Amino acid sequence: MVIDERCYTILPDQIATYVANCGAVAQPIEQCYGGRLVGTFTTATATLNQYVHLWAWEDAREREQVRARRDADPAWIAYAAGSRPRAVHQESRLLVPTDFSPTQTTAPRFADRAMAFEERTYTLHPGTLAAFVATYRDRAVPVYRALGCVMVGYFTVDIGTLSQVVFINRWVRLNERHDAYRRAAASADWQDYLAANRDRIVQQESRFLLPTDFSPLT
Repeated sequence: MVIDERCYTILPDQIATYVANCGAVAQPIEQCYGGRLVGTFTTATATLNQYVHLWAWEDAREREQVRARRDADPAWIAYAAGSRPRAVHQESRLLVPTDFSPTQTTAPRFADRAMAFEERTYTLHPGTLAAFVATYRDRAVPVYRALGCVMVGYFTVDIGTLSQVVFINRWVRLNERHDAYRRAAASADWQDYLAANRDRIVQQESRFLLPTDFSPLT
């Protein structure tokens, strides 16, 4: 199973129209051909005016076969012709869910609606990925759970920038995040985790994602 995370940078005055067209036109066509939509978001921090969407596939081959059939659909061709002028940059990376990731083929469901999701990307020293993930699973996840943090996905990058992990946390209110991180910093177990994993990290990135009205993950 792989997750295709696609990030499109849209012209600043076109983002609302672009997202609305994705929900009304693009997503129904993609799902008609077997696309499994995990979540759709716009960025609230880092680079603005971005549309982020995640799709679940059995493997890269299924992804390519489905996209080829979709690309031949006249309705998709018409949609793409109208939407592409609004996009200025496109990125994609294939993510592999870890064995402890809540998101595998589908995203977890929640009764309430999140204010935001925080997506963090850590670039690691080559050769340390497996040890980093195992240490995170065994030492960091128990601390996060004890603090009430809700992780919705934890992935490694298969195609894109290698030696990276990507994880997504769900926050109903942003003050919950600040409080959780403050309490984590004071936790002896968290400090033990940092001592074991900190030196494997080269770079850390973070951005807040706002779920769209049609996102399965909310």
